[in-house]
Amino acid sequence: MIGPRIAHPQSPTTNPKPLYPIPRLYFKPEEAVNVAGEKSNPKLERLIKYLRLASHEHKAPIWKDLALRLSRPRRHTAQVNVSRLNRVGAEGETLVVPGKVLGSGTLTKPLNVVAFGASKEARSKIENAGGRLMDIDELVAENPRGSFVRIVE
Repeated sequence: MIGPRIAHPQSPTTNPKPLYPIPRLYFKPEEAVNVAGEKSNPKLERLIKYLRLASHEHKAPIWKDLALRLSRPRRHTAQVNVSRLNRVGAEGETLVVPGKVLGSGTLTKPLNVVAFGASKEARSKIENAGGRLMDIDELVAENPRGSFVRIVE
């Protein structure tokens, strides 16, 4: 029998107890996020929509590629150390990280680093090397075609 146990009419029990514990809802259904591939970060969701629009407006496929990389699940987002940026980038080059830049390693050349997020240590290392750290939407405003930009993961 499925459902709560029903007391027998001649039983002294007036409050029937269910045979199984009833699960409690610890959140309201309207508060549930990430149901159909939505991101829980509204800033990231707006950025993805903005990149798709910019890709269409400026006929620049790099922004669509970046939007796809940012829309991946959180466990697949890029986390790039400063040492990798130093190894991969040439002096004065613009590198885009579709995720977070972390501060492990050293940076010996000035680079223009564009990322969704960066740690405090990574920010200080990039600025001390003479480089520049920007948000992705700032880069789209400065360079709508996405020319001379490399994506690093």
